[in-house]
Amino acid sequence: MNSLRTNTLVLSHVAKKKTPGIQKPLFRAFSSLINEASVLKDLGLESSLNDPISGVFDGESWTANGSVRASINPSTGKPIGYVQFGNADDYERCIYNVHAAKREWSSVPAPKRGDIVRQIGNALREKQHSLGALLSLEMGKIYPEGVGEV
Repeated sequence: MNSLRTNTLVLSHVAKKKTPGIQKPLFRAFSSLINEASVLKDLGLESSLNDPISGVFDGESWTANGSVRASINPSTGKPIGYVQFGNADDYERCIYNVHAAKREWSSVPAPKRGDIVRQIGNALREKQHSLGALLSLEMGKIYPEGVGEV
């Protein structure tokens, strides 16, 4: 078992004891064990204020034209990354495209749809630990809780 997993198991066990005032310090101690840069790189989510991640996928491309907001690590109060939100036109385009995709998806035979959903599940499992670490950073959760939500 790697040291990150070992440390998180110990921290999650102690944190479950609900000792007053211990949850926040434990999270701060644990969050310093997560290599934020490597998690973001593994997920392809590296961003900056001048180069934010697009928060809108319209079925064809990632594009957004709304405001840029920071995702804040509640343990440090510092930005993890930056996301550009969509505007009304972006969301209208998504709604239009989802209707077209629904028609196309409904014509795909059920076994093929099932295979596609299985492939999506496999892709999520391949990134389970990085996604769990990101949840931990963004939501203030301990690592095992983040991984458990993936």
